[in-house]
Amino acid sequence: MSPAVLDHQFDEDIDVLIGNHHAQPKNLKLWPIATENQLLASSMGWEKIPKSSTNAFPVNKATVRIQAHNDGNPVYGVYFLHSSRQSGYGYVYSEKLIVTAYGTNPERKWGFNGYCFTGGQLQEIHDTVEHIESRMQEYYAHKRKLSGR
Repeated sequence: MSPAVLDHQFDEDIDVLIGNHHAQPKNLKLWPIATENQLLASSMGWEKIPKSSTNAFPVNKATVRIQAHNDGNPVYGVYFLHSSRQSGYGYVYSEKLIVTAYGTNPERKWGFNGYCFTGGQLQEIHDTVEHIESRMQEYYAHKRKLSGR
């Protein structure tokens, strides 16, 4: 199958995901989700933001950055930036937590770097990461099906 035909079929079949892109787990409070990746933004219904440094990511949003695609298993980071604060020494900083997903199913691995915020947000962060992972697995399963893998 030619690349043009495969791209066209992919565009048609991606509607399976687009039709459900606003579906969120019921009774869960999730962070708003953004990404720099145009295809993910349009497929998942996530906010598209311009490519930038991680320090310029939006505050109080979970920003997904794709780092690699290993045999259809994405390696990505979810950046949670909380509001900026000023230290006692006058430095302004943002509290940041990065959750990285990598590895293949069923042995998916998670890396954590940074700070977790207070005020009951640990559950919201957990639920947001679980939602993103389930959507990413659906997306890549669909891509593997289209490519015949």
